[in-house]
Amino acid sequence: MIKAPDFDRKMLLLATSLARDAQNQTLLHAVLVALLDTLKVDGQEDGDQQKITLIRCMVRLVLQMMEEEGADLRRLVPILMSHLQAAHVVTSKVVKEGKELAFGNDLSWLWRSAYNAAVKGVGVWMENELTSMFGIASQLMEDSSAAAVLEPETDIDSHRVIASFAHVAGQYFATRDQPQSSIRTLGLRTFTSEIDKLVALAQKVMTSKENDQEEMKRMSHIARLGLIYKAEILSELQDWDGLINTLKSMEGMQYVLLTTYEAFADILVNSVPPRSPPVLSFLQWKNKECPVHVLYAGFETILRLSSDQGVMSVQKFSRWLRAICTILLSGGRDADRAKALAYTQQAIDLLKEHGDITDTESDQHYPDSERSWLLATAFNTGVQCTRSLQKPEAKEWFEVAIALCQFVAGSPRQKV
Repeated sequence: MIKAPDFDRKMLLLATSLARDAQNQTLLHAVLVALLDTLKVDGQEDGDQQKITLIRCMVRLVLQMMEEEGADLRRLVPILMSHLQAAHVVTSKVVKEGKELAFGNDLSWLWRSAYNAAVKGVGVWMENELTSMFGIASQLMEDSSAAAVLEPETDIDSHRVIASFAHVAGQYFATRDQPQSSIRTLGLRTFTSEIDKLVALAQKVMTSKENDQEEMKRMSHIARLGLIYKAEILSELQDWDGLINTLKSMEGMQYVLLTTYEAFADILVNSVPPRSPPVLSFLQWKNKECPVHVLYAGFETILRLSSDQGVMSVQKFSRWLRAICTILLSGGRDADRAKALAYTQQAIDLLKEHGDITDTESDQHYPDSERSWLLATAFNTGVQCTRSLQKPEAKEWFEVAIALCQFVAGSPRQKV
């Protein structure tokens, strides 16, 4: 019909009416698609409005077909996504051209339909389909926010954070399982910028809804996961400066929990320098590319931020402090030993406060093995300084060792 030389759009309108009267959804959908194709060619002044109206009709029709018993989802889901993607193409063009959006209500309906369809598809659709649908929903929400004449819809940012997270996480997991290639590396680098946008949007929602505890909990959880995913990506890409900067950027983020710092520590633990001191084997590092100075900077930042933000676990503190002191003392430099001495004195201050906690299951218990290690390290470092005729420094280390004796059961205080 469309290819006929005397084709008139009214013919399609008549076919639409006939298909609707006959309740033939397949035919009706085909006619609507053909009608949309004619609009793309005509280029009418109000063409964008007409396109969105038609797309909305097609989306509604496909959603109805998907609800029918025995619906062929493998065929219908891609069709639904293609229609919603077409809507994004139209709306993003209008936004870029700075035109007034005359179909704001239709766009609101479209992004909600895309989001709800993706939520219903969890556990039913293919994983790549879910990832794509959440991505399309996020794009439509972004279009809606950008085109809003007044304030955007009140709930749009919250839904956009969830949709963006589902999209980014789905893409990341799929890419992570792929074999090494330049395309995979490029994809991972792209995810870091997408995660930055996700975390920024989550923080925006938390700022605007600080009195909504449920929303705060949900947004903070997504933001924390985003930071951890970014750290994993940067570690794999060996972007060590980016990894440390991401860690430092968490300063002042009150929603960051101890588990977040533990995750960053685990990522560092799985990164071992090629010439790391043998005594660092207690950390069980695996990746042999991370430089020592990155490990030190990472653990030092973790220790400082977790302490400053009041989320510190004494048990974790003891492990992280041991890693820092081991790295410092392995270098043999005076400045590094001075830093290690300061950290050891910090451990004594902590032991004075928590040293009498005997419950080994408590996070506030300073492990006996770490106490013994501190004592042995302080004493041995004092001996080394004595042999190298650095008596003032040796005296300081022995004083630290004496102070540690009271926290180590059966320690040879008199010998020290």
